[in-house]
Amino acid sequence: MNPNDPILTRIVIRRNQSLSWRELRRFVMGGSIPSLVFVGFAIYAGWWPIVGFCVGAFILAVLLLCEVMAGGRDREVVSVTARRIVVESGRYRPQMRVELDRYWARVEARKGPPPALALVSRGACVEVGAALSEAQRKTLARRLAALVGPRARLDEVASDTLDNLVKLEADKP
Repeated sequence: MNPNDPILTRIVIRRNQSLSWRELRRFVMGGSIPSLVFVGFAIYAGWWPIVGFCVGAFILAVLLLCEVMAGGRDREVVSVTARRIVVESGRYRPQMRVELDRYWARVEARKGPPPALALVSRGACVEVGAALSEAQRKTLARRLAALVGPRARLDEVASDTLDNLVKLEADKP
């Protein structure tokens, strides 16, 4: 970003994550006790081939749960300056960055499976809010439409952090 072009607003979009890492550890520990009891019984009964499958299934389940939890760290950051719109997305750091000309930008709601919200400017296009519900995507579209294009209302801008846009909708009277 250009230091002479300060950020007017920044919208952070992140996935809803119902479990914390501490709760995930408790869930895994709670699930491991019955699994260990069954594996102990299988060893005692002489069912050795079952033990490998049980341990493999348990490890696979833990790895998949960890991947789902890591997906909760995915972020999309839309930064608006007087001249540019910068969209960055990634898990731990920005892995994708697209800069658009704010004056020529427009918000497009694309129909189809799955419906999408895109920012388009001079041939460049970037999808935003892919993890949001339809109602949340409409709220984001209204917010972005007020920030882009020649009729943008930049004097009314304030920084927002949107957790799936629920806080934005709840704060309105």
